[in-house]
Amino acid sequence: MDILQRSRSQANIFVKRLCSWHKSLLLFFLLAFYMGTIYRAFCVALVGLAATLLPRAGAAQIVAQTLGGGNGHSVLLTPDGSLRAWGYNASGQLGISTTASTSSPTPAGTATTYAQLAVGAFHTVSLRANGTLWTWGSNTAGQLGDGTTTPHPTPGQVGTAATWKQVAAGGLHSLALRADGTLWAWGLNDDGQLGIGTYGSTPVPVQVGTGTTWLSVAAGSLHSLAVRADGTLWAWGRNSSGQLGDGTTTTRNAPIQVGTATTWLSVAGGTDHTLALRADGTLWAWGSNATGQLGDGSTSNQLVPVPVGTGRLWRQMWASNGSSTAIAADGTLWAWGYNGYGELGDGSTTQRLSPVQVGTATSWVSVSPGNYHTLALQADGSVWAWGFNFYGQVGDGTTSNRLIPVQVPGVAGLPTRSTAAGDQHSLAVRPDGRLLAWGLNDHGQLGDGTSTLHAAPTLIGIEQSWVQVAASTYGHSLGLRADGTLWAWGRNLVGELGDGTTTDRLVPTQVGSTRRWRQVWAGALFSLAQAADGTLWAWGGNFQAQLGTGTTATTSLVPVLASGSTVWRGAEAGAAHTLAVRADGTLWAWGLNSGGQLGDGTTTTRPTIAQVGFATTWATVSAGGLHSTALQANGSLWTWGDNTTGQLGDGTGTSRAAPALVAGLAVATQLAAGTSYSVVLQANGTLWSSGENAVGQLGDGTITTPRLTFTQEVSQSVWLAVAAGDRHAVARPSAAYRVASTGLNNTGQLGDATLANATRYDHRFVPLPVIAATSVSATLSLYPNPAIGSALLRGAAPG
Repeated sequence: MDILQRSRSQANIFVKRLCSWHKSLLLFFLLAFYMGTIYRAFCVALVGLAATLLPRAGAAQIVAQTLGGGNGHSVLLTPDGSLRAWGYNASGQLGISTTASTSSPTPAGTATTYAQLAVGAFHTVSLRANGTLWTWGSNTAGQLGDGTTTPHPTPGQVGTAATWKQVAAGGLHSLALRADGTLWAWGLNDDGQLGIGTYGSTPVPVQVGTGTTWLSVAAGSLHSLAVRADGTLWAWGRNSSGQLGDGTTTTRNAPIQVGTATTWLSVAGGTDHTLALRADGTLWAWGSNATGQLGDGSTSNQLVPVPVGTGRLWRQMWASNGSSTAIAADGTLWAWGYNGYGELGDGSTTQRLSPVQVGTATSWVSVSPGNYHTLALQADGSVWAWGFNFYGQVGDGTTSNRLIPVQVPGVAGLPTRSTAAGDQHSLAVRPDGRLLAWGLNDHGQLGDGTSTLHAAPTLIGIEQSWVQVAASTYGHSLGLRADGTLWAWGRNLVGELGDGTTTDRLVPTQVGSTRRWRQVWAGALFSLAQAADGTLWAWGGNFQAQLGTGTTATTSLVPVLASGSTVWRGAEAGAAHTLAVRADGTLWAWGLNSGGQLGDGTTTTRPTIAQVGFATTWATVSAGGLHSTALQANGSLWTWGDNTTGQLGDGTGTSRAAPALVAGLAVATQLAAGTSYSVVLQANGTLWSSGENAVGQLGDGTITTPRLTFTQEVSQSVWLAVAAGDRHAVARPSAAYRVASTGLNNTGQLGDATLANATRYDHRFVPLPVIAATSVSATLSLYPNPAIGSALLRGAAPG
């Protein structure tokens, strides 16, 4: 974001400060345009680029987890908790111990415990996994929060508190939330952007009001924004263009509510405009619109929120210097506004007054706009960049502007893996396609040809093309291979293996040979799979109508068509009920309904499909014992069914027969429902759980009474995926080739080589040793099979 878009006198003051900081500054251009009311001051320092312009041969591949773009520099957080930075570095904002700029990703220190980052104009703010706060870079207004105005080229800790939860970085100010819901701010405060009721900068964190219900926070250049747990939106700071959204242009030095809506999910601040997302997936914008950054088809400022891109649903959005970027629910990327350096990525330098699509990819997961350049992350962990590149901030080893996305060399994705947790056993697929299993094996559910318990991950067979696994809470396992074949093993009491018998199998046995499969799920005594043509098939026990065949009369020893020939997007099998999302985004359910888990407003068991409400924006579902969870396209969490142990996470302990929105959580990306508990993975990589916790399955460090609301797991680590079993959960940390588990371990299902229960995931990170493939593309080519079509794998994530 450009912190220099202010009055001409303010810009001149900034120039004097900047020149006093860096003797190497040789050239400064001050541009004044756009109707005589907006002034852009653009600082171009001709400094020597210290790094080579081309990446070194044989450089290791890096997977990105989080990105940050500043005023000429870029930072990425990798899944292993380390940082890489590149671009302009005159203030030490890269954190690489020097003030030399570099055009290639460079390690920022040696720490590998970073969990979150935010990038300001010339400074960086980050959280470590232990909840401590770290800053570096420019400090002219005290934005580093260390009590001084001295710049730092290496990370320095802010105070001693270890309860920080979220950070945001503005132009010359910083914001952060603590675990207790309080909000803190520091740095420049000339326009009231700290929200502390006064003006004047402060070099240490100061609490914003006395509230303890702040949920998320965002920083614009000279204004700040935050969402409370009740879904209300608040703003403060500079308001010259209406960026506070309160219907005025009056600057505010304390938070003021934006309208009366109570369904706000997230917010983003640009130089002088604001974007926000509501729970229904709609996108709203307000403030300056001189370059079309509001996306409403005009260049007129808006003093209150107006809808943007009404033809589609939105997942995330970002506001920068005169432009905006957003990811739609379908994973496509869109941009609009100022485009003088190609920062919109549409192949031109043409200003856009409404959203235009960036390329054709549908796997975008995150964006970080800088000052006239943009960084974006795809689902495979690869990083793409475009726009202004004078300092090498695009990271492609050159200093040439890029009008379309280019992949950042040395930052590549890893193949997909899958994890699954059953009653007392666990499964995982390594990046090389090998299958591992551990835990209880009394019915052969580990698939190793024996019925011997294994308390540590054990390689199963020699096959190297496994892509997805599912584990039942009653002792059977399912797996998909890259060629679309489906395999089953373990308990086969009522035909849940689908091989036409009721004989237990100690090794994987193929389920049908004439059909190719896309996804698979394991219920208690039944199985569910999606065929390549999008239809759903079920087999095994049907005592509670869980097969969806319209009857409870018989079991089925082989797959039978469930719920007609409808094309489905995805599904999930609970203990004895099924949830499924159609291609049109509607949600349907069938089977046992004693706890209201079907969500149809009744407790009547359904042998045929019944629609859950009327929403058309459902994205992901996860079914537990007697409860259900689901995500809508905007990342909002909905739960229903049995709630006697707090598994719905709504704070009540009262069961519900229809979906209800769970307040107080940020955007979620994955769900895992255990028998009587629920786990949610948020977009920032944090894990939150609610429900039964008698054996530590929530991972919050305790064995306590049930949790009625979602609580973060105690290590506050960054996670890529999670799976929930009966009373244990398995998660994949950002560190590659490892898993972590918590909860019951009486049969070794945690995989830590003991039989002791655990109350936290990080009690041990269990290695899954593997020799990485020499070619990433070679392992990626295993799946999806073009003949079968793409698949949405439960528990799949890059890394």
